[in-house]
Amino acid sequence: MENMKNFWFEVPESQSSIPQITSIALEKNGEVLKKGEKVTLSVKVESKETMGDYGSAYFRPSADIDTWSQFVSLEYDAKSSTYTGVFEVTEDTYPCEWFLSDIDVRNNSNMKADASKKYPDLTTDYPFYVNVTDGTTFVTPTYNECKISCFWKRWHLEYCKRIFKGRCGTKNNLERNRTDSI
Repeated sequence: MENMKNFWFEVPESQSSIPQITSIALEKNGEVLKKGEKVTLSVKVESKETMGDYGSAYFRPSADIDTWSQFVSLEYDAKSSTYTGVFEVTEDTYPCEWFLSDIDVRNNSNMKADASKKYPDLTTDYPFYVNVTDGTTFVTPTYNECKISCFWKRWHLEYCKRIFKGRCGTKNNLERNRTDSI
């Protein structure tokens, strides 16, 4: 190892070269779909570099089933800077809520587009989803626990505790994307 030399090199990469997802549109977002229906997913991107011709999106079921996700192939249109793909409800699509869980589109430098600036809740609250039904069947998973957090000053936190006291412990069968008045 006596002849080893230290080599130093720097790869210039700035945050501005990371592609940004500027809009996401899911046709029939939040609506009920039946077998055979299709919805279009559109993802608009801004990039200083040329984007790849293809990308992917993944929809996950809210129900605890064997199918981890459904793949959607996205194709890039350079004129509109938009990727589009189709989520199709087939005979095998489980009747539950299916939500957009990930988008993987990259520029030709293999840098993945970032959606977190425009959609910080994309991978936590899943704002893009469809409800798939099989005739009269729709499976809604329920939860017996919930966690409510308030991020305010101390007196607001105490007020928040008073408002929600007992709500999570006494209300069973909570559902995703459901709002109840307090």
